[in-house]
Amino acid sequence: MNKDSYYCCKHQEISRPELHTNTNNSQNSQKRVNSQNQAEEACFSELPKIVKGGGISLVGSVGAKGMLFLLALFIAKALGPSDVGIYFLAITICELLTLLSLLGLPNGVTRYVAVYRERNDVQRMKGTVLGAAFLSLLISLLSAALLFLLAGPISSLLHKPSLALVLKLFAISIPFECLMKIFTASTRGLKIMEHTAYIEQISWIGLRLGLALFFVSVMKSGLAGVILAYVGASFISAVLAFSYASKWMPLVDKRIYPIFEIRELFRFSFPMLLSTLIHDIMMKEDIVMLGYFVSAAEVGIYSVAVKVLNLAEVIFQTFRPIFNPLVAELHERKEFSRLGHLLKLITRWDIMAACPIFLCLFLFPGFFLSIFGKKFAAGSSCLRILIFSSVVNALSIYPDSIIYMSGRSEITMMNGFLALIVNFIGNCLLIPSQGILGAALATVAALLVAALLRISILFWMMNIHPLSKALWKPLTAGFISLFLTFTISKIIPGSIHPESHSLTIVFLISIFMMSYSLIIYLLKFNQEELYLKDRIKEKIMAAIKH
Repeated sequence: MNKDSYYCCKHQEISRPELHTNTNNSQNSQKRVNSQNQAEEACFSELPKIVKGGGISLVGSVGAKGMLFLLALFIAKALGPSDVGIYFLAITICELLTLLSLLGLPNGVTRYVAVYRERNDVQRMKGTVLGAAFLSLLISLLSAALLFLLAGPISSLLHKPSLALVLKLFAISIPFECLMKIFTASTRGLKIMEHTAYIEQISWIGLRLGLALFFVSVMKSGLAGVILAYVGASFISAVLAFSYASKWMPLVDKRIYPIFEIRELFRFSFPMLLSTLIHDIMMKEDIVMLGYFVSAAEVGIYSVAVKVLNLAEVIFQTFRPIFNPLVAELHERKEFSRLGHLLKLITRWDIMAACPIFLCLFLFPGFFLSIFGKKFAAGSSCLRILIFSSVVNALSIYPDSIIYMSGRSEITMMNGFLALIVNFIGNCLLIPSQGILGAALATVAALLVAALLRISILFWMMNIHPLSKALWKPLTAGFISLFLTFTISKIIPGSIHPESHSLTIVFLISIFMMSYSLIIYLLKFNQEELYLKDRIKEKIMAAIKH
């Protein structure tokens, strides 16, 4: 069996809708209108892929974030703010080293697997995945050894003596986590979203939760048990990731010889390493700097606020896994108008779904934080500030994807570096005097700078942007519902405080959700929203019948 027959039996060909060309001698304005209509029609043909891939990603993301929320809740209840602070501080350091060990290769693997699939080049596809896995494994082993040796000095620097043993245990997980991420990235390049959903989002996190419950509740291992659960889950998930990827690509088929384009892969991935590393440092440096300036308990409160926000941000991760390989394909075909319409469409869907979630969090932050314990409600103001930063960042997520998936990863790197500087300066100035509020304000400033840069650069590069006129619908519905709910809450004394009765706040949240849904319905859906609504309705009815 040759490589082409192997590939064709494993994968469906990518559909390429024919775009009608304008052959008459109409005016330029009419040509632009026709071109826009053609792009929208072609974009509509991609909706089944987007909705299916987005649905899979949403299920995986919701499952993953839900389990992470339960894990954080369990740890907070079992360990208390101080140990929670040590745990999240150690995870932050470990994640940064894992990211460094990956060398930016997951993004490169996703891009080049998508490109080589478009070209039916299975040998280079195989070489890309295996080469990336070998490189990341080598660096991750070195990183794990380095973290093990430096655990003591790091704990002394941060004035947290109990951190040393925790870092040594976490170091074991780094190589396994790197391999898992490489293999899940490879199947995303094939637009197989189930792999990431099953392995990286459900299996890995589900095992962490299950093993943590066992070690802490049954074995009474405390903080060490939670860390051992993390290490065990990483090992099992790495094995599952390789097994699943091998089913879709000939990674172990000796009849197909890999062609290694390491230089090209690394040329794309290295700037992505720097940009991703810069982005992650920016998102995590507040926890590290808080670890230096404030107590472990305050680090724990801030970390829980971030975890609550991360659960809400799951909506922004729904379409990105399927969007990235589409960007690579559309850029390869130079179909920028179609890409621009997809960008506006997915951004609009994200904002429409996210608006009620984030506004409810903004209204009742203390209620959600107090689920972890009354002490964690002290992070309410911090959570409100972080909500704003998340919404700002959401508007530039897909523009950033287009920039780096089109091969301009160095631009992403420079944007991230500037935002990192802003965040670092803000943390240095604000954390000593404002504590966790200062860290949140610094994050807002950095993400605002990054968002403005991403959107402006994308418009300069391709003359496309994420903003559309239809965004007024979710924004109008959100603010009207917010005003209505806030007005009703004033009638109920103390209802916006975390000490309020849970049923009262649940009632107010229900009022908000119902009013938002009603206003969205009255404002009417366009063609794409109707398609999405019908698919969701079909899935719900099918689930009820079964």
